Amino acid sequence: MPSSSSSVANKPKRIVWLDYARALAILTVIICHSTEALYSFTLEGVARTSTVSQICEFTLFTIGRLGVPLFLFMTGYLMLDRQYDKNACIRFWKTKWCGLLLATEIWIVIYDLFLSIVNHTPLDPLMLLRNMLFLEKVAMGHMWYMPIIIGLYLFLPFIANGLKQLDDARLLKFPLGIMCLIVFLVPVISILFQCFGNNGFVSLIADGFSGGAYGCYLLIGYCVKKKLFEKSTTKALVVFGATSFVVTVALQMLAYEKMVLAPVWYNNGLLMVAGLCLFVLLSRLTVAKEPRAIWALSYYSFALYLVHFPVKMILSPLVAIWGLPNHLIAVLALSSIVLVVSLAICYLIGKIPVIGKRMLYLK
Repeated sequence: MPSSSSSVANKPKRIVWLDYARALAILTVIICHSTEALYSFTLEGVARTSTVSQICEFTLFTIGRLGVPLFLFMTGYLMLDRQYDKNACIRFWKTKWCGLLLATEIWIVIYDLFLSIVNHTPLDPLMLLRNMLFLEKVAMGHMWYMPIIIGLYLFLPFIANGLKQLDDARLLKFPLGIMCLIVFLVPVISILFQCFGNNGFVSLIADGFSGGAYGCYLLIGYCVKKKLFEKSTTKALVVFGATSFVVTVALQMLAYEKMVLAPVWYNNGLLMVAGLCLFVLLSRLTVAKEPRAIWALSYYSFALYLVHFPVKMILSPLVAIWGLPNHLIAVLALSSIVLVVSLAICYLIGKIPVIGKRMLYLK
């Protein structure tokens, strides 16, 4: 979301394990939004459910939350280990940044039209303009990400050149380590403080030059590319990743039990560690060939991100009234249907001459 994808003609040059990572990332994003659609994440809603149901709810939700970290790690992995001269910078802004902005603006218009139809309200031109100028959030739960990645992309060539000039990722250990404590550890401690009757808090140290939590994800992805984690054993990664995942789920359950509204977000250090361990493990995959399904999910991953949310909004009320045995089965059913329908829509849009690939930012 976006990370670099090759065209069909360049398929032999693709990095197979990254295709698996993209495929997994978009699947988890769809699971996340399907979980939000069918489970209640209000304090009262969670309190009414059993412990087993809460475990399923927060496990599915945490699995879903791994998608964005994977996408951000991939962006840093692919795009920060490059040299950008003047022409490369201009080319990057013309093709990638402007292309991303164009696709975003097209979908803002589509989303506002969609919302006016489903809500039976007239289209508000002023609100549409505010949405397109990024002065107001689009009322679609996944669109928070687009202003983030557009902002990060703007100065990405300069960050890459700075890293290339130093050419030693180990130098990042000190500043990145400090910043990770600030942007990832402080929020976890704040939640724990709130759980035990204290006020929450935030760090006052400026994180602007790091890009905040999202910039740190990119820089960590770059560190993976530069093999800073190569000495970590597979067993250690599995143990640390699984432990971080389980504790992330447990922390959410504790927070809701203590009446603290704290669904996991991307500044949660436990989630970041779980995602990082998963990403490093994926980087060690030695797969010579990939199934067509994995290639398709990878190629259309960003397109699926754009398309799936309105599809989910249409289908979730239908799945909710099917009378399936439990929410877990309902989430899996909804996720599967949304994936298939969205993939078909992406394929059809991609076939529109001239504009199709631009709409979906297909590369």
